Amino acid sequence: MTEWLKLVVERLSAVCVPAPPLAFRKGPPPALVIAEVHPAVGELSVEDDGDELTVCVGRVYHQHFFPMVTEPREGLGMTEAIARDVAEFVAAVLADRIFFAVHYDGDRVVSFESGVVGEDEPSYPIQPAGEPMPAGETRSRAYLWSGPVDRLPEPEPRGDELS
Repeated sequence: MTEWLKLVVERLSAVCVPAPPLAFRKGPPPALVIAEVHPAVGELSVEDDGDELTVCVGRVYHQHFFPMVTEPREGLGMTEAIARDVAEFVAAVLADRIFFAVHYDGDRVVSFESGVVGEDEPSYPIQPAGEPMPAGETRSRAYLWSGPVDRLPEPEPRGDELS
């Protein structure tokens, strides 16, 4: 296992309780792997590409973490800061706090995005699973780590909100 992936494992065990079962894949690229919980989503992997880490969420999404997009924190070097960001993102994915939307025009994928459940909305309307994608207009399929969804969950009420 690479030193960078070891840092991710350390950070993940600190922010994700209980820590998820992890496997290591030699690659290339070397990767940490969390088994799928739903076949429509697939496994989650953290790949060490040498100069960046890439989090892949099965067949629906991937995100790059590298120095130009990572904010260093006092007391952490850039490698540690990236490992921290990756671990925090993975923990949020596993807790279904991040949604993924794959955008289609008919059967053709045109883009994808992610967002925070309860804070963000997909750029295009969600087409329920099992319904065909209409040609000529962009629609989305939405996913959480736990599987596909026909709509995003409502935001959790916070204790500081008035009823």
